[in-house]
Amino acid sequence: MIIKKTRLLLLLVVTAFWGCYSNYTIRPGQAFFKNFTYEGSDSYFDSTLLTPGKMWNPILQGSHPGTSICRKGNDFYMASATFSMYPAIPIYHSTDLVNWELINFALPTEQQYLNSSLRSNEGIYPPTIRYNEERDMFYISGTFVGGGGHFIISAKDPAGTWTNPQYVFGVLGIHATLFFDDDGKTYLIYQGDPSYDPPYDGFKVIYIQEFDLDNGATIGERHAILEGGHDITQRPGWLEAPHMYKHEGYYYLSASEGGSLGKWFASCIYRSNTILGPYEHYEHNPNLTQRYLERKPNQISCVGHADYIELADGRWYVIFQAMREDEFNGNFMCKETFLMPVKWTEDGWPTVVEHNEPLPRVIETPFAGTSYSQDRRFIPHANIKMNEHFYSDTLSRYWSFLRTPIGTALFPNGKEGINIPLEINNFRSVRHCGFLALRVLNNRFSFGTVMDFMPETDHEFAGLAMFLGDRNTMQYGVTRSGEKIVLRLKKVVLNETLDNVLVAECDITDSFHGRICLNIDNYKDETFTVKYRFDEDDDWQILTDEMSTDYMNVNKPNNHAFSGDFIGIYGSQEED
Repeated sequence: MIIKKTRLLLLLVVTAFWGCYSNYTIRPGQAFFKNFTYEGSDSYFDSTLLTPGKMWNPILQGSHPGTSICRKGNDFYMASATFSMYPAIPIYHSTDLVNWELINFALPTEQQYLNSSLRSNEGIYPPTIRYNEERDMFYISGTFVGGGGHFIISAKDPAGTWTNPQYVFGVLGIHATLFFDDDGKTYLIYQGDPSYDPPYDGFKVIYIQEFDLDNGATIGERHAILEGGHDITQRPGWLEAPHMYKHEGYYYLSASEGGSLGKWFASCIYRSNTILGPYEHYEHNPNLTQRYLERKPNQISCVGHADYIELADGRWYVIFQAMREDEFNGNFMCKETFLMPVKWTEDGWPTVVEHNEPLPRVIETPFAGTSYSQDRRFIPHANIKMNEHFYSDTLSRYWSFLRTPIGTALFPNGKEGINIPLEINNFRSVRHCGFLALRVLNNRFSFGTVMDFMPETDHEFAGLAMFLGDRNTMQYGVTRSGEKIVLRLKKVVLNETLDNVLVAECDITDSFHGRICLNIDNYKDETFTVKYRFDEDDDWQILTDEMSTDYMNVNKPNNHAFSGDFIGIYGSQEED
């Protein structure tokens, strides 16, 4: 009875000031976001470096772990891992390797990819995209960790509908990749545990097995073609990311080692006259790494997970994942996608950079006369600035959800702004929650929104959020505390359970009438500045400028990040 009276009183209060604030969009059980703003400010993107004929590295900013590439004619396609984010496996298209368009997701429906409660380090691991010329068909192989394991999907057109996953039973491990040999046979290659007691922790094996593409099943015995890594006397850990190529009579196997978030991460190359081996190790392995260089501001580090591509004119390039450092050893994007030309040695080995050679921030465009297009179809680069008003009647493909939003109606209506229903779940529930997210694209950035919202209970909460993983989330928004309306900043901390910890709070009851502008930036060294104002023309007020960025920093120990930070708008009816 008390709750019903409180809700009725709140409705009367809202009605009372509605005439004065009729432009506000306040609905029970929802939060209305008029816009979402983002601005990057990295010193990495020094505009004086981008002279004619040059392009930036990375080619995909923000979290794009384990990206893979293939070519059909003059068209290039890339696919990336998404882990617990949804839709799964973004697909990018380019004709020049400079301008990329996000054209599709390979797993965009809950029938194809249902993840309602997996941890943030589970879900879709790095996939491999390949084109089969004989069948004129595209294939993606990957691993659904916490789900069905290895799977294969296919499509005639990468921008069209992909098949439902066909799971490969009886094969364990991660990083499944397909290889189409020129004799018509298909092989499945993947990382797994050894069939014997490993000599040290993190010891892994690369296996190969013939594969029946029509029936989605392996054929015959599996064969171990690489064990441990390049030099097991150095105890390399986490051998992974196998990819196979054929060039001038040799089978080339690329594989990474050293742990994808560590300085020791590297990609190595091996070759054999026969697909089952034995494989010769390149004597100067790793052929792609930055492990021997001291970390410095604006340096590229943690390099590996390489995938090679031959152009129609016979030149070769390689894409790979890496991280960008700022002056405080900060990183919020994690694994971005980079591009480099490949040089072949006289004795037939692909090389990229020397061991003591830093990777460049800019490279020459692969095709002469190419430059960045102003066409809005293509993804932006460098210090990106955006102001999303949601005017379209569909969500941009750049937006993601945390886990699969079963039955959630969250669509723009063609007018300014978007309504977020207050979900029954929150970040701590490790389930899908009301979080509409974008990848963080820069190390230095700000993001904000103009929000209309009136909480009815102490558990209703809406505002901005930042997500690195289940153990690392930050929420900033409006809620109730008894009779008061409060502005609250909090984070999730792992104790015996996932608990909310209050960082800062202020009472806004007297000034708040349903609309508030929220903003967070990390322009101040190693801390977030958390701001608010009640009108877009007002001066900003600071809630706090003392929250350390370490908590959301990929580089900091114990953050256990498998992908980079996501930011966005958030609402829950069960927050505390």
